[in-house]
Amino acid sequence: MSEIVVEQNPPAELTGKLADLTDQDLRQVVCSVDIQPLLSALFAITEDESLLDADFMPPQEIRGAYLSRHGGLADDVALHAQELAYQNLKRLSTTPSLLTDAPSPRSVSRIIDFLAPEASPAYIDMINHEIGGNIVRTEESRTSSSYADRLPVLIVGAGVSGIAAAIQLDQAGIPYEIWEKNNGLGGTWWENVYPGCRLDTPNFAYSYSFAQKKNWGEFYSQQPSIRDYLHEVAETFEVEKRVKYGVKVTRLEFDESTNSWMAFSENNLGESVKRVFRAVISGTGQLNQPKYPEIRGLFEFEGLMMHSAQWKPNESLENKGVAVIGTGASAFQIVPEIAAQVDRLDVYQRRAPWLLPTPNYKNKISAAAQWLFDHLPGFSRWFRLWQFILSVEAWLPRVTVDPHWTGKKSVSLLNEEFRQELEEHLHEEFADRPDLLCKVVPDYPPGTKRMLRDDGSWASALKRDNVRLITDPIHSIDHKGIYFGDEYSSYDVIILATGFKADEFLGTFEVVGRNGLTLEEYWQGDARAYKTIQVPKFPNLFILLGPNAGLAANGSIVFMCESAAEYVSTLLSQLSLKGATAVEPSEDAYSRFSKRLDEENRRRAWGVEGASTWYQNRFGRVSQNWPFSLQHYYEITHRIDWEDLKIS
Repeated sequence: MSEIVVEQNPPAELTGKLADLTDQDLRQVVCSVDIQPLLSALFAITEDESLLDADFMPPQEIRGAYLSRHGGLADDVALHAQELAYQNLKRLSTTPSLLTDAPSPRSVSRIIDFLAPEASPAYIDMINHEIGGNIVRTEESRTSSSYADRLPVLIVGAGVSGIAAAIQLDQAGIPYEIWEKNNGLGGTWWENVYPGCRLDTPNFAYSYSFAQKKNWGEFYSQQPSIRDYLHEVAETFEVEKRVKYGVKVTRLEFDESTNSWMAFSENNLGESVKRVFRAVISGTGQLNQPKYPEIRGLFEFEGLMMHSAQWKPNESLENKGVAVIGTGASAFQIVPEIAAQVDRLDVYQRRAPWLLPTPNYKNKISAAAQWLFDHLPGFSRWFRLWQFILSVEAWLPRVTVDPHWTGKKSVSLLNEEFRQELEEHLHEEFADRPDLLCKVVPDYPPGTKRMLRDDGSWASALKRDNVRLITDPIHSIDHKGIYFGDEYSSYDVIILATGFKADEFLGTFEVVGRNGLTLEEYWQGDARAYKTIQVPKFPNLFILLGPNAGLAANGSIVFMCESAAEYVSTLLSQLSLKGATAVEPSEDAYSRFSKRLDEENRRRAWGVEGASTWYQNRFGRVSQNWPFSLQHYYEITHRIDWEDLKIS
């Protein structure tokens, strides 16, 4: 076996077909990615069984703080696999006619067995879905539905979930319109333009299974790339021409006499519009209402104040005195971006976040790896599937509660081991600054709050001479600055990185269901939904990314959107075939689903009684997170339990 040797300084650009690459180029390519998706792509082309040897299967290990290279393969085994991959690429370089992306059903099945050994039939069904190609667009599918001559469906919001819903409805031949309050498409990826805004989910997994992309450029894409991707998808599937921009929904009211929804809205000119729809799909998401902190005198400040979700890109921070209130996800991205340009920066922290070591968080995809995405047929599909499989369980076992565990800062032995790994990372990052170290180590179990991707830039920013991390409580704000602890500091700018009103689902407009009952009255501040999507007494109302559809330790929110959209599309189509016009869950089904979900959430670190986390609402109930596996969500959204539903 030859030893794979690569250059210390890989090429900045790698172009040309396979036959044009040198041996050194090929070896660089082989070493640029995890070996399992590369072996899978090569097997799909060659069907060489040696590539999927059992020794190369990813070990079934519980994921820790650090993501293991090659899924945890031993170095010598990975080296052997890389050599096989290199030899196969060499052979293919002389037979370019074999380089096609048309794997046989047997090859696909064999690759799934390799990447997900011992998978259940339900798991395999989900994996087959994620491989892609499940959207087949034909004229017949658009015109054959009995919905063709009926009232359209209203989709509220043109973000990730709204686009997914539109494409699924179109495939089913169900007419629809999208009302979007903004002047552009993308939802949160249109609105959030603050410095440093980017994904904390690997970007290949943050894409629709039916619209996979191979030229991302980075492993965790920045906001413009995600926004552009959503635009590309909307254009490809002819969604954008159905979007009415600058239309803000103000009220939805169900008409029991016709089983339809009356939708009221205002446009950018202040004009009111009323339309009637067969059903309403909310694609407004979870994080769409900025939350302002309850600090005395907040709005007395006379300098520039802006929430992270309402960033003013034309305002310069150059040489300004700046305060950032909050150390959650947005602050974590903003602070490293602005620290060098401001005169001084004070970061106000209430509770420190746990940091997940992610050295490649802001890295560009290497030229060698990009060559694979561009030139090796099918590689991007298998790479995306590899990322998806790694995320299915991810850290769920690490944040699961052991009821017999007596630790105060962890919820199980696995959680304690996870905590120790994460603490070790913080000790390494702040070893030279004990004054900061004592402030940045959280005092709560990992998983209680959102964990943040860290490549070291947070520590670098906090260590700057012009930056202070302040943990004293804020007492009040006046026209010039902030009172905290026993001190006062004046500022030119205050940035509120204080999150969202996450528990106020559909909180930007009134929703009126049966008998004049409003959704606000029905929920009474404790939002729930059957299968995270439907609510009794509100027929034909579907909420994508609704209560408990969020993810905290595994998976991608795009998967949740896509699964829910497929459920709604199928349900509406089946409803039409039954000759019915309205559907809602029964109270009993709603309660049973909520009970099971609450029980499972109490088994997670974020659901422990008394945990201080935005995942819990004011009643102490987790209203945000999906506590089960992704497979379970796929199963319940790809079947219709008619016994749980009331149709009319």
